[in-house]
Amino acid sequence: MALLTNSNKPMATTFTSLSMRWKKHALIWICYFLATYLLNFIGGATISPLPILLAFACYVGTFYLLNAIAYHYFTYQHLWKTLLQLALAITALYIAAYALIYILLPMVDVYLYDVGKPFHLGKYIRNMTHHLEPALLTSSTYQLMRVAQQHKERIYKQQQTLLEQERELSNALNLKLEAERIQSQLKEENERLRIAALQSRLKSHWTHGVWMTIRSGILSGDRSAELFDAMTDLERTYYQYIGTDHMWITLADEMDIMEKLARINGLAKPHETEITFRRGPHMLMRQVPALSLSTTLENALKYGDFTDPEHPVQVAVSSDKDKMVFTCRNKIDPAKAQTRSTGLGLRALQKQLDLFYPNRNRIHIEDDGTFYTITITIHF
Repeated sequence: MALLTNSNKPMATTFTSLSMRWKKHALIWICYFLATYLLNFIGGATISPLPILLAFACYVGTFYLLNAIAYHYFTYQHLWKTLLQLALAITALYIAAYALIYILLPMVDVYLYDVGKPFHLGKYIRNMTHHLEPALLTSSTYQLMRVAQQHKERIYKQQQTLLEQERELSNALNLKLEAERIQSQLKEENERLRIAALQSRLKSHWTHGVWMTIRSGILSGDRSAELFDAMTDLERTYYQYIGTDHMWITLADEMDIMEKLARINGLAKPHETEITFRRGPHMLMRQVPALSLSTTLENALKYGDFTDPEHPVQVAVSSDKDKMVFTCRNKIDPAKAQTRSTGLGLRALQKQLDLFYPNRNRIHIEDDGTFYTITITIHF
């Protein structure tokens, strides 16, 4: 027979569910009473319903009293501990019954025992157990069921904990695999962008012009050895950063590439204004995506006006622990500006920065028709 609640904690319930539980309890006790009375009637016992009702009142009171004590005080953690608690509860019930029968009721001249006989503890325990046997058996059985149920719940919780840990491990593994997949995609995308940028440089009008200058020097008898060596050195540098092993380059080395570009341009076109560089002394060993910043100087060489000594192409970089700022400024050559730009280099640069510095980079361009200034800011 079940108690009103099946947990060692208060149970939230509605009036309807509570009434249904009481109805079930009442139905069980009524059926038990009728069955007992019917058996006595069939057996020819001359007994009235009143004694049976009194006995049933003792059974019901004992059953619910023991279960109420268990509900509030039992822990159900171990079988032996529950049995010990149950034995203590039954002992307390026997002591309370003794106080009622032998102390309180005699005060009002009500005696439920033979006054002429001395008290015998063993007989008292036997008689109490005999009269309360149905209630004791049902209460003890129910408490043992509660122990088994609590054990099942603990096993279930342990299983749920293990399942949750497995899910967390699975999620962590999936995240790691996803991170590796994204990293692989980033490498592939960066490689594709760098190859695209290199192809653009190798096919650029400026590069073609330099090689044509070298060819003209050879045809005219001027071997242009210094220009040829500088150009081949630059292309070796380009090819060095095609592989995946060289995705990064120090800021100092990136500036060196731009100075090589400026030197080649000066050798190929000695009449043009020299390019000026200004670099801060701080953190030039900080790494940036390979061949990213030098794209801006390629663009200046392609569209810049190198005939005005008052306004040379200016390249400046500064770097500290928080950010890096790179600026390239050139005067626009109207004749060169008529050539339509594909924008490939700038798009590749933006994608490279977004891959390696998501939400931490900014490209700002100022174009007033006379001067073109690009400023790249990277926050670390």
